[in-house]
Formats: sequence, structure tokens, C-alpha cells
Amino acid sequence: MVVAVALMLILPHRTVPVLMYHGFTEDESATSTLVIALDDFERQMTYLANNHFNIINASELADYLANGKELPPKTIVLTFDDGYKSFFDLAYPVLQKHGFPATAYLFIDGLAKADDLGRAKGMSAKGLVEIGSHGVTHRMLPLLDPEEITWELVSSKQQLEAEFGVPVETFCYPAGAITEGIVKATAAAGYTAAVATAYQRGQFPCGNKYIQRRVLVSPVARYPLVFRVMASGYYVPARELTLKILGVRVPRDLYRKIEQHE
Repeated sequence: MVVAVALMLILPHRTVPVLMYHGFTEDESATSTLVIALDDFERQMTYLANNHFNIINASELADYLANGKELPPKTIVLTFDDGYKSFFDLAYPVLQKHGFPATAYLFIDGLAKADDLGRAKGMSAKGLVEIGSHGVTHRMLPLLDPEEITWELVSSKQQLEAEFGVPVETFCYPAGAITEGIVKATAAAGYTAAVATAYQRGQFPCGNKYIQRRVLVSPVARYPLVFRVMASGYYVPARELTLKILGVRVPRDLYRKIEQHE
């Protein structure tokens, strides 16, 4: 009880959890930071279903934020990065089983290399999973020149919209790497919102729909209590506060090149 009260005093208000997934495997010994066991994913989705979470996609969250609408209780967003084959083969059927909407962030070169464009189109046509952009090449934007940044943002949006025949409203920053200039460029490219990752508290302003924090669901989330915390809405504020206390942040050298052009 004392710990709970202390957290309420220290942490800012609850945020809408935006969960970030990548790859999946049926072999538990083959998991990694970005690849989780299918059995764990199924248990996580069952937990959300049994506890009556309100699942929405990233563009729906952006609409709520832009219009100041009140979100239903226990709202949560599911996102899937990179267009891994295992997402289509393993995770998507689980989403279908529960009827959970989600956002898949795809990058153009990745679709071409994996030859998964047809599969992604079939998934998109069913309407459950919306398509978001993850750039053209999946390069970290702060390492690029301004012209390349604009190309990554604009061209990926245009190509995905042409291929899928649907609006591509949200962007996912590769590796979560951003600067203030990149955030502005994302808005100028026509996106309604963008998702990122967690940062040191105070490093970037909270409440900006172009810097929506996400929770990376890694193999450690196989423990029920860990996943419940991730889905609670307090995980991101707690993590950002911890990073600040520990003095952990993205090295400024990473951003120096692009900031010279701003």
C-alpha cells in the first residue's frame, strides 16, 4: 500500500498504453529482445480480452488526442513494427481471433525484400489492421540530411497509400530516434500523429501527438505481473523517471548532424 501511494505521488498521470511488438516465434528458445514467444503473445491478448480492455489503433488514439475526446476506461493501442513474416503468420491470426484492431508499421524496402506486400495487402483489405509508415529504408532519421528525412517521410506515405489504397495517417520513427526538427517535419509531411519509444523524463514534452511513447513488449513480459504493469498506463512514466534518475538518455552525438541543419 505504501509503495502504491508513493508511486501515485511521484509519477505523472496515467498514459494510454501503446504496446510495441516486433517478431514472434513458436520456439521459446529462439526469443530475443524483439522476438517473443507466440504462447506468451496469446496469453497477453487473452488477458486483455478477459479484462475488457478497449483496443483501438494508433490513428484512433490520435483522433482522441486531437479533439480532446474522453477515452473509454482501459483503452490500449497495439502496434507492430517492421512487417516481420512472423507477424503475418503467427500474431495476426491471434488478433483476428479476438477481433482486436491494431496498427502495423511497414517500411518500403522491408516489404520488397520479404516479398510480403501481397500478404500485407490481404490483411489490410480485411480492415482489422491499419497501415502506418516506418519510412522507406528504416534508417534512423537523425543520421540523415534534411532532404533525405523529407523523402523518407513523404515518399513512404505516398507509396504505401498507392499500394494499399487507404490513408496512411501515422508514422513510426525508426529506433525511436527523433529531434524537434524531425517531429516538425513529420507533421509537415501530412501525418496526423507519430509513435516513438520511451525517453528520459523531460527530454521531450509529453502530450505531443507526434511523440507518442510506447512500451516495448519483450520476452520479460511472459511474467503476468510484468505485462499487467505494461498495460496499466503507468509503465512509461515510471520508466522515463527511472531513466532520468539513472542519467540514461540517447547520446546527443546521434543528433548533432541534423541539428546543424535546423
